[in-house]
Amino acid sequence: MQHLYEIDVRVPMRDGVALAANVWHSAEGEAPTLLVRLPYGKDVMGFGQSAFPDLGEFVPHMADRVDGEDTVAWIADQPWSDGTVGMFGPSYLGMVQWETAVTGVPALKAIAPTFTSIDNYEASWFSAGGALPTSPPSSSTSSPTAKRSTCATESCAPATEAVSPRKN
Repeated sequence: MQHLYEIDVRVPMRDGVALAANVWHSAEGEAPTLLVRLPYGKDVMGFGQSAFPDLGEFVPHMADRVDGEDTVAWIADQPWSDGTVGMFGPSYLGMVQWETAVTGVPALKAIAPTFTSIDNYEASWFSAGGALPTSPPSSSTSSPTAKRSTCATESCAPATEAVSPRKN
C-alpha cells in the first residue's frame, strides 16, 4: 500500500482559524485515521498552532474541545478517510483526547490517553483554583493528600485539612 505525505495542510476551524497539519494517508482508497493533536508544533507530530506565528498566541485549553471536534469532523469528511477516527498520546496529547471525546463527535471511535488527567483544574501539576505553579511541585505538594487552599468569594485562606483523592 502506498501512502502520501502532505505538509502544511490547513484545517479550518469554526472560529475562522486554520490549523496547520502534516497528514499521512493512503494513496488510494479509504482507511481509518489516527489523530494526534498537540500544542508543540505540527512538525513534532500531528496538529499544532506554533508552526504558523500568524495564528496568534496559544492559550492552553482555550479551544481544545471545539478544535478537536472540528478536526475529527474534517478528517471524517476527507476522501482518504473511511469516517472513523481514533486518537492517542500522553500528557497534554491525552488531555485533548478527553476534551474531544466529550463533544460526542460521531467519527471519534476510540481514544488512548496515557500519563494524563481528565481534570484540567485538579491535576497534580496545578495549584488550587487551576493556576500553574511557577516552580516544580515538591514531594509534599504532589502528594494525593497534600494541603489545598480554599477560596471564598473575596479572599483565599489556607486549608487546614488534608484532601484525599477522589473516589468514583
